[in-house]
Amino acid sequence: MASVSDSQSGPLARVTGSRAVIGRDFIQTLEEDGFVVDKSLLCKALLDAGLEAMRICVPPRFGKTFNLSVIAEFFNVVTTHDVRRSPDAGSLAEARTWRRGMFHGSLLEQSDKNGNGCGDGPFFVRHFAKHPVIRIDFKEVTGPTVGKFYMSLARALLESADYWITAYDRPELVKPSAQSEYEALCKTYQAFRSRLTGSDDMWEQHGLAAPLVFKALDKFLAAQHQSRYVVLVDEYDTPLTAILGKAWHEVAQSHYAALLSKILKTNSSLLFGLLVGVNEFNLADCDPCVNNVARIEVTAGRFNPTPENPWHRPEDRDEDRVASLFAFSREEVIELVDRACESHAALRKHPQDPILEAIAEWYDGYDFGFADMRYNPLSVMSFLKRLAQDPRNLVGQSFWEETGNPQRIEDLARSHPADFLLLATKLVAGFDSGAGHTGLRAVGVHRRRWVAPQDDDAIDVTTSSSTYADSSGNIVGFTSLVTMMLHLGYIAVQAGNTLRIPNRELRAMWGRLRVLAAFGAMDPNEVAWTRQRLVSNLYRGDVSGLLGFRTIIEKLANATNQYQVAHQADVLGAFLMTMLSGYGGAGDVADQPQFTPERKGWRGTISMEAAFEPSDHLPGGLVVLFNYKRVSTYGQGARNKLLAEARKGLEEIVDQNNAAPYGNYARRLDISFGVDCSEVMVQQRLWVRVETPEDAGQPHDIEQPRQPAETVDDWGRRMAETDCCS
Repeated sequence: MASVSDSQSGPLARVTGSRAVIGRDFIQTLEEDGFVVDKSLLCKALLDAGLEAMRICVPPRFGKTFNLSVIAEFFNVVTTHDVRRSPDAGSLAEARTWRRGMFHGSLLEQSDKNGNGCGDGPFFVRHFAKHPVIRIDFKEVTGPTVGKFYMSLARALLESADYWITAYDRPELVKPSAQSEYEALCKTYQAFRSRLTGSDDMWEQHGLAAPLVFKALDKFLAAQHQSRYVVLVDEYDTPLTAILGKAWHEVAQSHYAALLSKILKTNSSLLFGLLVGVNEFNLADCDPCVNNVARIEVTAGRFNPTPENPWHRPEDRDEDRVASLFAFSREEVIELVDRACESHAALRKHPQDPILEAIAEWYDGYDFGFADMRYNPLSVMSFLKRLAQDPRNLVGQSFWEETGNPQRIEDLARSHPADFLLLATKLVAGFDSGAGHTGLRAVGVHRRRWVAPQDDDAIDVTTSSSTYADSSGNIVGFTSLVTMMLHLGYIAVQAGNTLRIPNRELRAMWGRLRVLAAFGAMDPNEVAWTRQRLVSNLYRGDVSGLLGFRTIIEKLANATNQYQVAHQADVLGAFLMTMLSGYGGAGDVADQPQFTPERKGWRGTISMEAAFEPSDHLPGGLVVLFNYKRVSTYGQGARNKLLAEARKGLEEIVDQNNAAPYGNYARRLDISFGVDCSEVMVQQRLWVRVETPEDAGQPHDIEQPRQPAETVDDWGRRMAETDCCS
């Protein structure tokens, strides 16, 4: 076990317990003898930061609620709730002893020993069980109507008040000087509690319910206790997410910000306030009154490396230490694996290095504060729990996605297919290559070491903003999408500011999101069937199966500023590769998209190919050659010009390949897209290899009748009239 004396050689790590438990708070985990990775130093780090109010956002299932429970158990005054919770305590003094035992041997205790080495140190003396803790959980806040929004906010504050009302439900527990405040709190509680079943119209008139409940609670705690209180707000972002896109969101947003201002600003009774959540929202934008909430960054945004100073790093700040105590460090994972191997007979003789390597490959790779390569707590615990049951199974699993709720991400993949295809394809290609270069470069989130850009075609994504949604809650382009995924933990930043997939767990998820963006579905059977029908149609020369691509082409055609020609090629290639890869379990796209060297502005030509091996569905096999021409056409005759460009692209394929199928493939399909700012034209030609007696068995390529040029609208109408896959 690491101790404070080890601090010169590396970060501290301490683990207790004998088994992995999932989804429990601090007390519950201790009661079940679960593994507890010591996070007690958070208590001191929060006070050392010297901030009145703090906000930290980390990905889902990364231990936010668990850490809040540790903080609450340390600071909160002892109440009758502790007497009821304790298995043996019969008095407040005994309950305090029980609570103090939770931190016996903790890293915080080790760092706080007094001069003679015994008894509580100064930090414990001043702060352990000395401050009331108000816990507010906004996870149940909803926003279908403004009335329900106000009601659910009030419900969250009423639950916080209920804890303190029941803690002093015996008259002798309330100080005489606080009796009137306690009665006022109970009266306010009952008044609004009885209205929770009221109508939306009624609650629209009670928008001040939540602030009034907190005001009554504040007055009682100030009168009852002689010390300042701590406020811990869990899922602070849920109310703001719930009202995104609503017509009344600005009014509700201001109302919520005013509540936070009442709790966190110019509050003489507040020791400190901590807000935790997943989504980043700039609270000062919601209401200038909430401008005192300091944002604790988890994306290493303070580093500014340059060629002259490649290892630039400012002094570590106390608030950075708060961020670095979230998630698991490598040292903590090593201690955790060591503890797991000691606790389970089946693992005692198991070598630890393969376990650590498997955990690192699947669950490492997140950056928090000034700490690199943090581990996903939920997935690490889930892996160890499964390993105890099946010690031979070292294959990772996507625990995070299974226990989370990626519905919002999946909805975005359906509504922003071009953005997701571009992002997912570049990230997956960089991860699978092992080189790490993805062609996506972060601007505003800097790593510690400066590395020269590797190519001029990299997409620079400005991710310095703390928010990623517009006023109506819509993702408004590629940059805001990338920023959101970065804050949610689905993307990390490596040396050279390159965006990357953190680990193999998320690599699997990005692969599924790419399929979802292309197909609109992720069900393996549905995707396989769609691919089979698509390729079978291409074998017959029918390109209408690519109709799912029409919305992506439309977006590319109308986003000339966002998607330069090279990036359009990436999206086009991503779609085609995703649609066609894995057909029948054997065929795959032969190459990455090949770019022609001659490009000017947003004009250019892109070509690529896909090869499918012979099978029962594809006798003799198939090669598909694609040509994508981005051109500028205006005025009268623009459509004819675009059609001419599509035909020209088709002839370019013929000229380049001499109308010959590749290798021994029996068929070749040429497809040419002509695209301008408003329309898409497509031309195709199918070549079939045949053998004639007069040529002594030599194959010939016979041009098949081509279909007339079609626009995207033509495709849509034909889709409505007939089943293109029949």
